Amino acid sequence: MASLAQAIQGLQNGRLSPREFFAQLDAAIADDESVTGQLRDLLSEEHTRVMLPPDVITELQRRIAHLTISKAGLGDVQLQTRPGAHAHPTEGSGGFLPFRPEQSGRIKGVGDTLNNRFVLEECIGFGGMGTVYKALDLRKLEASDRKPYIAIKVLNAQFSAHPQSLIALQREAKKAQTLAHPNIVTVYDFDRDGPMVYLTMEYLAGEPLSRLLRSPDFTGMPVDKALHIVGGIARALAYAHERGFVHCDLKPANVFVTHRGDVKVIDFGIARVFRKPDEDSEATVFDAGSLGGLTPAYASPEMIEHLVPDPRDDLYALACITYELLTGKHPFNRLAATQARSQGMKPERPEGLHNRQWRALRAALAFDRNQRTPSVMRFYEDMTRKRSPMLAVSI
Repeated sequence: MASLAQAIQGLQNGRLSPREFFAQLDAAIADDESVTGQLRDLLSEEHTRVMLPPDVITELQRRIAHLTISKAGLGDVQLQTRPGAHAHPTEGSGGFLPFRPEQSGRIKGVGDTLNNRFVLEECIGFGGMGTVYKALDLRKLEASDRKPYIAIKVLNAQFSAHPQSLIALQREAKKAQTLAHPNIVTVYDFDRDGPMVYLTMEYLAGEPLSRLLRSPDFTGMPVDKALHIVGGIARALAYAHERGFVHCDLKPANVFVTHRGDVKVIDFGIARVFRKPDEDSEATVFDAGSLGGLTPAYASPEMIEHLVPDPRDDLYALACITYELLTGKHPFNRLAATQARSQGMKPERPEGLHNRQWRALRAALAFDRNQRTPSVMRFYEDMTRKRSPMLAVSI
């Protein structure tokens, strides 16, 4: 770990050129295979304090993809894109197109155009599952649309290279388009440009909640201000839960606060994998955690242990976020829930909460889902001292 950290520090302070940085990186990987996992952590939303140039990030993603594919011994991988996206599927492929990693070509980044339509102008976020770009939609520009910008999330190659996960993500992205709610980011489409698989979404002007929580001087905010953000998240989750969806990767980086103060939950189209049983014969159950799609600090014990997703898993994550908003600290020092449970950790009571609020927060942080508050609605109502008509109406 020290050699990787030293290489990153050398690149940031100018002591190493990009060429020298990657030379040291290659040497570190050759000496220790765990460096690949450390690189994945480096590119997660929860490590945004490590800011690297977009071209370096792109190259890191390419190398992670190569290492993942080599380790898995993948050959031909079948990818399915949106219906009609390709007129000539490979014969005998059943509508799926072959993707050969060794023939994938250059991974596109800032300044490039996807499918002759989306110009990637700026890297605005990155994480374990993909990189988010601000993109100019040339069709919207041609139509004189006053809002020609969208957000594009390009899936990392370790996800794109796994056929079952990609098919599942496509189906889930289609369902995410039905989650039309003011507190949920709008997902437009799911497509592919060569080896690059991506989602198009509405572009939001503001910042992820993780940026606020990771600010060096942030030590918490007043209860009422925190509950405004919690309320937006709760409304989004309650709406999704009512329709059979669980987010499964709720964390500060997946909550966006716009410049107007609106709260938006993002990544339902990627991380959420739950479905109501017997409602969709085509549904595919995909464990995002198997490919690094979970964030241990916010995942419930049940998610870490690969149990069937449940709305109370999202509640655990929401409670962790609520605690951080109030105190500036994670309730369990950012340990995975299973580790915190084995160590017998208990959260300290935040200042400013009355008894009912503290009981609600403590119950939502329970390591056993059966001991948690039964729903995000109930949690939010208990935290706000009274039933929220806004929450009830939005559902």
